[in-house]
Amino acid sequence: MRAYKEARGSHFFVTGSDGQWPAGNLGLMLQPALTGADLVVGVRSNKREVYSPARRLISMSFNLLPRILFGVRVEDAGSTKLGVREVFEYQLISRSVFFEAERIILAKRKGRRVEFVPIQFLSRAEGKAMGASWKNLRSSVADLFRCLGQYGFR
Repeated sequence: MRAYKEARGSHFFVTGSDGQWPAGNLGLMLQPALTGADLVVGVRSNKREVYSPARRLISMSFNLLPRILFGVRVEDAGSTKLGVREVFEYQLISRSVFFEAERIILAKRKGRRVEFVPIQFLSRAEGKAMGASWKNLRSSVADLFRCLGQYGFR
């Protein structure tokens, strides 16, 4: 992505701008980064409160499939992240929201230390969530299989 290429510094903090991600999450994620984690992924600890049962099922499936197919733990890939520049400069083949899971898979496959930490996540105040739309689901499944062909099973 262009933003990653033009950003400066050794670490990137990536978060949404829709008001669902409190700035205090950076503090929660900083400790693992300071102790050597190459990528810190915030895990929404209150999904039961802010997600519908269908959305939780989709999220659980997309966390489980990379573990089964690639042998890599992926949790809440679309969440906020803090990591070293190199992890954000990977040449990804995904064209859907699956690209964040692909980033985690590649980081682990390249021997990077990936940590998952619980973070705060607020309910959406306005607008409509599109993360689990049929279009995103179809394209993410296609990218999952594209990555499986590129990187191999487990």
